[in-house]
Amino acid sequence: MTAAASPGFWEIVQYLASFTLVIVLLLSLLFILKRLQHGNMFKARGQRLHVLESLSLGTRQRVVLVRLDQQELLLGVGANEVHTLLVQPASAEPTANDAAAAAPMVAASPLELIQRWRKR
Repeated sequence: MTAAASPGFWEIVQYLASFTLVIVLLLSLLFILKRLQHGNMFKARGQRLHVLESLSLGTRQRVVLVRLDQQELLLGVGANEVHTLLVQPASAEPTANDAAAAAPMVAASPLELIQRWRKR
């Protein structure tokens, strides 16, 4: 009877390199799929419509903030319907003073609209 030959040093290195390559390929595939899911990888130039934020209110209700050209639309999305809750000009990046001054006024109006929309 002969004993099975144990793997040599270079065979172990080859196994480890192959395993590392498979792990790197899987991680890169996950990264690419994540980027494609969010739509950041292949954005079309000249695209006019952008979803800025989305908030789930229930199992079938959602509030979506969409930018179309130079306007921002707050949309209430239900199972079979879409309602426009608020239309306003697109805001530039706010400074700290602008955000502090405008925060109470901006937060109250969309909140009321969302509450009214949920009561339907």
